[in-house]
Amino acid sequence: MNEDFIKYMLEQENGALLAGNTSKLLHDSPEGGTKTFGFGHKLTAEEQRTGKINGKPIKQMTRDDAIALFREDLAKAAERAKVKLANGVKSDKYGVAKADWDQLSERQKAMLTDFEFNVKNGIKAFPSFTYGVVNNNQDIMREEYKRSFTDAKGRTRELARNKAFSDLFFAPPMQAAADPEAQFMLDIAPDLKKPTNDLFVNPLLQGGGLVSAEDPEAQTFMDTATNTPMKRSLKPLQNVQPYDNRVTEVNVPAKMTGSPPITSFMGTPLPQAPTPAPVPAPVEEPKNIWRDSEGRPIRDRFGGYIYSGNY
Repeated sequence: MNEDFIKYMLEQENGALLAGNTSKLLHDSPEGGTKTFGFGHKLTAEEQRTGKINGKPIKQMTRDDAIALFREDLAKAAERAKVKLANGVKSDKYGVAKADWDQLSERQKAMLTDFEFNVKNGIKAFPSFTYGVVNNNQDIMREEYKRSFTDAKGRTRELARNKAFSDLFFAPPMQAAADPEAQFMLDIAPDLKKPTNDLFVNPLLQGGGLVSAEDPEAQTFMDTATNTPMKRSLKPLQNVQPYDNRVTEVNVPAKMTGSPPITSFMGTPLPQAPTPAPVPAPVEEPKNIWRDSEGRPIRDRFGGYIYSGNY
């Protein structure tokens, strides 16, 4: 599973422990009940009674043990979500969300795994959000993603991680996703081309390169971005052939990087400036020729020079 997603999950489950505060290895669960160990591992009744997890005493477990356990728990959550989607998750508002887990994008898998891990009953507790994710419907996702919990006193509170989730998965895509000029700037500064969490922050760049307006997922996202310049910048790409929605050859002008000039964009040849005609080298005139009163060479009827002496 993507390491940036795992880091995000570790920070949300127990940021203090991730930063090195081992006093947070075992702590009370906000919703009450058994304690929570490490990064979101709510102890079973048996684990709390025996004081052991997988046969190892909890008092002897370290931060690294907690991270290893978290990875196991996260993999189990992904597997549960996979099974649930195969059987179908029913939303009263939108219908049944059913999908082949292996056909989902990394971004879709990450969002669903987050909910399956963090929420009681997992994605079945958020069927409308699950429907939105499976169908790449950004409007539904944004409307249905917020989580809350009921504390030990019966008070319902919104989770602070809602903002982190939104920042990670719903942040606007980079302008270069649809702007050739911005793409050229990224070619000059390759560090900007692949942000560490580009699988999640940037749904338009999941496969790398540019995305045309023919891409339905990209278009669905852009339809939600009515106040951004990116919707406008997609328009020049409307005539791109559907089978060719990635850059096949884009180079920065030679004067900027030393590379060959741009020859095509997304498979379409670009107009090239005409090659200037070569400037003829100046012809050096002989010194011993006759000249008129203004210094111009005197020529014979055949156009040749008239020399004043031996040559």
